[in-house]
Amino acid sequence: MLIVNTKEQLKKAKDNKVKEFMVTGELAEKLLKAQKISKLSKTAAIALAGAVGAGAVAAPFTAGTSLGVAAFASTAAASTVGTGTIIAAVAVGGVLLAFTIFKDYSFEVIGSPPDMTIRFISKHHDFTKSESNS
Repeated sequence: MLIVNTKEQLKKAKDNKVKEFMVTGELAEKLLKAQKISKLSKTAAIALAGAVGAGAVAAPFTAGTSLGVAAFASTAAASTVGTGTIIAAVAVGGVLLAFTIFKDYSFEVIGSPPDMTIRFISKHHDFTKSESNS
């Protein structure tokens, strides 16, 4: 089974449509905090990602003050999930990555911090079909 420890590995697992993988360590903790992102609609998640991105682009010109302002002023989705969830989603690789992971995979939390692991299984994979082909 694939073990994921970095946001780059997480993005690659999602992009490659890996059927099952485990996320460990600090990334697992951040990902679990970002789980509320999945409660948004796809449209709201895209709007939130755009707002966070706009704040990041403007940050160098506004000494960073635009980061929080853009995220909250531009979308009502931010009030739905909260600041901590948005920060966690950005930390694991972005709002849309976190949204997609929780929409496309079911998950099981194993253990607790700091030794927590999250097992993800694709919701779109037919396990009975692959088992009969083996």
